[in-house]
Amino acid sequence: SGRRLNGFGRAWYTRVVCGTYALGPIGATTFRHALYAVCQTAAEGMDPIPAVGWLRGRYPGMEFFDQRQRLVRLLRYLADKPNGERIPHWKRDAEAAHILAARLNDES
Repeated sequence: SGRRLNGFGRAWYTRVVCGTYALGPIGATTFRHALYAVCQTAAEGMDPIPAVGWLRGRYPGMEFFDQRQRLVRLLRYLADKPNGERIPHWKRDAEAAHILAARLNDES
């Protein structure tokens, strides 16, 4: 749809947030990785397993476990964002963030 999303079009949102664009200074951050994993979870029919696998690839070995709780906190924050009617386009992604946070929290 051509609907505007906080000043950006849906195509921009899909390409940048759910795509593999670097996004400048946030491109390699944990926050960016969390956003991408949320989009991947939503795209996979709310199945978090592919996103968890992708995150494990971004943080090899013990680094994954070092980052896991930080990712869970970020995902829980993102899951809480759709409160109110200002960002209705985020509801599906918020649900994906909630599912992914729960899955990551159970990872061992």
